[in-house]
Amino acid sequence: MNYAKALLFIWCSVATTPISMAQVATSSILGTVTDSSGAAVPDVPVTITDIATGYVRTVMTDATGAYVVDNVKPGDYKVGAVKTGFKEALLTGITVQVDQRVRIDVKLTMGSTTERVEVHAEAPVVETDSSTVGKVISNREVVELPLNGRNFLQLAELTPGVQNYTGPNASSFADTGGNISTNGMSAFSNTPMIDGIYNQDTGYSRMNFSPSIDMIEEFKIQSNTYDAEFGMAGGAQVNIITKRGSNMYHGSAFEFVRNNKFDARPFFQPGALPHFERNQFGGTFGGHIPRLKRDFFFFSYEGLRSTQGLTFLMTVPTPAIKAGDFRGTGSTIYDPATLNTATGLRQPFPGNVIPANRISRQALYFLGFYPDPQTSGLTNNFVSNPAQRASDNDVSFRYDHDFSEKDSVTVRYSRKHIFRIIPNGDCGCTTPLPRIR
Repeated sequence: MNYAKALLFIWCSVATTPISMAQVATSSILGTVTDSSGAAVPDVPVTITDIATGYVRTVMTDATGAYVVDNVKPGDYKVGAVKTGFKEALLTGITVQVDQRVRIDVKLTMGSTTERVEVHAEAPVVETDSSTVGKVISNREVVELPLNGRNFLQLAELTPGVQNYTGPNASSFADTGGNISTNGMSAFSNTPMIDGIYNQDTGYSRMNFSPSIDMIEEFKIQSNTYDAEFGMAGGAQVNIITKRGSNMYHGSAFEFVRNNKFDARPFFQPGALPHFERNQFGGTFGGHIPRLKRDFFFFSYEGLRSTQGLTFLMTVPTPAIKAGDFRGTGSTIYDPATLNTATGLRQPFPGNVIPANRISRQALYFLGFYPDPQTSGLTNNFVSNPAQRASDNDVSFRYDHDFSEKDSVTVRYSRKHIFRIIPNGDCGCTTPLPRIR
């Protein structure tokens, strides 16, 4: 891809993309380069290397020996520094998380530049370069911790002060993975983002798109004192980072199956068990584009197929009642044609039975929709077992291209199709509710 095509591609992407209200998906590596006596060493080229892609960036230390590398994507890195009269210093094992300022100080020792001092470094446990209160949920936690329904937002409860939202209108968050309440704030006060892009359904104040957990590299919950680039609301800042490709091809496949083979029969359920079958399946694949050293991709798909028989205890009219015979029901049926305008009273039907010629064809037609009772009682005499069905598809694709040490582009396409057939407990009816996000 030459620069002319790249500029045209970027212009088309910007022209067809809604205005984003936040773009904070990167981190920083900073530190100070000193000699063995602790004195600052200026004008030292410091290089950081992305282990996954081999992408290298170089910055120079200033007069105080300090360096800062901004716009660093989350991942594993190594930091190197070399200057005439000193041995080459190489620090490895550095993990950068989302929206993190990682301090990596480098100490140079006297010697030849052909010699190397390699140190396994780790980011400090206490982050001293930011006042943000929050927690990063790593990829290992996202993938390995058990999740009911593979909803990543359940892991947000690992952050102090965060709990699952079960208050009013909680059902409106169901299709997008639920929601959370932070430090007592309303669930409508959160700001969700994916790769730094605002990801909120402004009509409902809920997450607009919830990616598959296999597409998530990590996410961070910031609950207090976050930086000025965040905000929009007083609750939590939920920043999700999706996976990207690397120099190595890698992928995965999964399927989770649940059914009713070992379920107990519900108390009110006569006969066989209600049908239940749930299949959640999918996979991922990522790597680099052959013959192109700076182009990386990652693809994710997740599907859900579910059929669940529900049990509703209902009251339906008996055959006698549908024929107009209300004897023994304890209710008196009055003839509307016998209204006394002076007293406002009506006379009951003789024997509490409506004559057959008084029941309209229309009424008989609609009464035919009611099934016959399963028991002899007048109330709670029918068990309905409609099926609740789900057929969901979740697709995400991410493409990364590095133009140079200073320029790169990331494109992500995500689509979630949600289809539900939700039974109505009052009549056993079903209503299809298609949704696309």
